[in-house]
Amino acid sequence: MYDVFELIESELGLDWGTLYDEIAEDSEKVKNNLMAAGLFNQDVLLAMDLNQKGSSAPLLTKGTNLWENIGPVLKRIANNPDSIERPKVAATDEVNVYLKKKIINHIESMKENILKSTKFNRIYSEAKKDKSLKQVLDSLGEIIDKYLSKPETISRVFKALNDKHSVSLLEESVNAACISMFTLKNRNDFAQYSDVSRNQLINVGSAALFRDISRIFYPNNYPIKDTKGHSEKSAEIAQNLGLDTDIICVIKYHHIIDSKLYRKTENEQLYKEFIDVVELFMDLMSNKNFSENEIIIALNNLAYNGLLEINTVTSLGNMYGGKDKNTLIASDINNNCPLYNQYRK
Repeated sequence: MYDVFELIESELGLDWGTLYDEIAEDSEKVKNNLMAAGLFNQDVLLAMDLNQKGSSAPLLTKGTNLWENIGPVLKRIANNPDSIERPKVAATDEVNVYLKKKIINHIESMKENILKSTKFNRIYSEAKKDKSLKQVLDSLGEIIDKYLSKPETISRVFKALNDKHSVSLLEESVNAACISMFTLKNRNDFAQYSDVSRNQLINVGSAALFRDISRIFYPNNYPIKDTKGHSEKSAEIAQNLGLDTDIICVIKYHHIIDSKLYRKTENEQLYKEFIDVVELFMDLMSNKNFSENEIIIALNNLAYNGLLEINTVTSLGNMYGGKDKNTLIASDINNNCPLYNQYRK
């Protein structure tokens, strides 16, 4: 079921937790704005009785279409916001489809922006050349279906689309998922996974997409330096969504490069190799002080010193810098690279 007021806030583009203030200021305006929105065209049925505090008789009974009574409910809240409980509505197919469609449309726009962006244009251009773009985007679509498999998740994502910081993190996560899958497809040893290549792509993409999901769902709870707390919460969310145990483990430990600090299976090790490389790569890319050459040098340095997986670094470097440049730099590594000591921790 859904907290309908959270849905209304997201639908009307209100800041989180401000609906009661908007109702108190002008409940009729809130009603009119809601009636003009798409959510109002869906039947929204109460999942339980809506009770008036201090009364044994429900104000509205379970199964009632809330929209048929939304005017009186809003007026009652305007007069006394503590007089009734927050309405909980059923996660019907109609409501789920509406919310998922809005979310997917937003993510589709996000994907278009990513593909047009100059920041990672070289990687996506290479993906188009070797025809892996469609397979990766199809795999991303399957991952998103898992993302939107439960009402709690749908509600959280719907809310996140109304917060600039959460939207930015979501776009970064989508980008990381795509780059991770492209990097896997571009690895020389990918053929050894041919029998299960689709599953491996989806799992690598899932680990990248969900690694920071807690920061998207709960933007005020996890400061950027709280790597342990948000990783554990992200792993918990991934577990609730029914993702593979290997993916959950990678998400939980995605900020720890030293694999001796946790137990790993072969798949965990494979997925984590990509998360480590891609996350560091995107971190370096976000810092405009570093040149393309410095980024390639840093990644190769870390790989040759055993802190990153060399095949994954080579695959990403070939797409990002070009095979000739990456090979040239990798064959003449200078361990005095200023980024090496900074990122070896």
